[in-house]
Amino acid sequence: MTPRSIVDIEALDYVFLKHWGDKKDLLYYHTEFGNLKRDNRESLPDFNKRFNHMYCKIPTEVKLTPTSAKLTYANAFDSDFHLLLRERRCTTLAEMQDVALEVDSNIMVAKNLKGHADRRRQRGEASSSSTSSSEPKLDKMTKMIESLAAEISKLKVEQSFGKARLPNTFAPRNPNPFRRANEQL
Repeated sequence: MTPRSIVDIEALDYVFLKHWGDKKDLLYYHTEFGNLKRDNRESLPDFNKRFNHMYCKIPTEVKLTPTSAKLTYANAFDSDFHLLLRERRCTTLAEMQDVALEVDSNIMVAKNLKGHADRRRQRGEASSSSTSSSEPKLDKMTKMIESLAAEISKLKVEQSFGKARLPNTFAPRNPNPFRRANEQL
């Protein structure tokens, strides 16, 4: 150890425990690392710090590959969050942790919006005399968007199989709406 080689408290902690700490079985590190889970009340930045600290504590002779570390990180969350992380196909652990922060903030915003809509709906039900005229419009718009999304996904599926057949929506129209199609000019 050279003088002034310890730059922060984490480095001091590492060096001290390496020299004076308990000598643990190498399998212990894999077991502890594999059992890491995010607590319900734990913030994501705090979990990331705990995860990274545990990953750094693993001795180099038994350190997991970066891919294994990513899988362990994704498995530390509930199944829905795990799937959202895995579908992003991150290349590094740091990238996956950045994506996790983004996904977590999106989930928080969605919960807040849902809670806001629920509170507004409850207020509307509590005072039945003051019904909002925008909610039926919003519901109708939501249904239209959902049906359009379903139709687009059908088209995508049909096109991927080479069977894309669009409905005949471009049929010739009667140029003069006041005359019947079979009348002669």
